[in-house]
This record gives sequence, structure tokens and C-alpha cells, in this order.
Amino acid sequence: MQKPQILIVEDDDALRGELVELLKALGSIAVGAEDGAAAVLASQHQAFDLVLCDYKLRHESGLDV
Repeated sequence: MQKPQILIVEDDDALRGELVELLKALGSIAVGAEDGAAAVLASQHQAFDLVLCDYKLRHESGLDV
């Protein structure tokens, strides 16, 4: 069975890091992105099963992403 691949889009560095580490500890492949541009770039290089995105990012909303 494949590990789920999850993208975390969160502008708070500490929270993003904690979420990535937690999901990895639970057996996922987790990647963090600090904004919408980084999330789009990450998704161009890797397919994700789930994206968890902060709604209020610094420069855009989660809906924009």
C-alpha cells in the first residue's frame, strides 16, 4: 500500500513544520509550502493525494491557491 502524499500550505513556519513532522510520523509523505506560489511549484513536481491549505495566507487566500 502506498503512503498518502500530503501538501501542507501554511505561512506560519512553526505550525507548518509541526504538521509536516506529525504527518510523517503517522506514515505519510508530507511536504510543506509557505505560500501559494510554492504550493503550485510543488504540485508541478509531485502529485498529492491531499492538500491542507491555510485560508488566510499572507499574500492570498486559500481559495486563490
